[in-house]
Amino acid sequence: MSKQVYVVLPAFREAARIGAVIEALRSHVPTAKTVVVDDGSPDDTARQAQQAGATYVVKLKMNLGKGGAARTGCRIALAKGATHIVLMDSDGQHRAEDVAGLLRALDEGADLAIGARKREGEMPLVMRLGNGVLTRITSLLTGLRVMDSQSGFRAFRAEVYPRIAWESSSYGMESEMLAAAGHAKLVTADVPIPTVYLDAHKGTTPLDGLRVLGALVSWKLRCSLGFK
Repeated sequence: MSKQVYVVLPAFREAARIGAVIEALRSHVPTAKTVVVDDGSPDDTARQAQQAGATYVVKLKMNLGKGGAARTGCRIALAKGATHIVLMDSDGQHRAEDVAGLLRALDEGADLAIGARKREGEMPLVMRLGNGVLTRITSLLTGLRVMDSQSGFRAFRAEVYPRIAWESSSYGMESEMLAAAGHAKLVTADVPIPTVYLDAHKGTTPLDGLRVLGALVSWKLRCSLGFK
């Protein structure tokens, strides 16, 4: 079976940037299909994605959150015949030219490839510190050694999805995926990528971090008691 790569892009209020992201993907990963899930945006994110040439564009009637939109996109990709799925932000923080590195990691044996940002340079200080703390705690609780637990730039094969599928509707999806991967003893791979921050206010906030931490501790307790 030939490789069918689908790039899933959850998007909210990204009318100004989604077009450039789609065009970059068409240039650097021309064989990949793109699934844009407009998460109830009040602007014309969906229309801009369509005009840029996205393969599939879905506009949700209500905002589900990043996790819900990403889950919707993955289900669409799987229904269309995806063999490999790439999760990517729609605001330009992830570069289309780095998709190849994630896919290469899967070809080399990884079950889940994660784009690992350096916690320096353009990453805001509060997010740099929070990312470091959450990454250390995530590694401790899941048994996985990862460099960037909060990176949303990831790739996996279709058959792996049921083992890492998440319930979270928020930014907690990244940690939930890792918790599931650790429980299933999957192989993860860190793929170094540049750190790009276009909006200092976007991403995992301190409150999001506390929620993620609480969810991880809850997961660890459930596993200790024999529940997943």
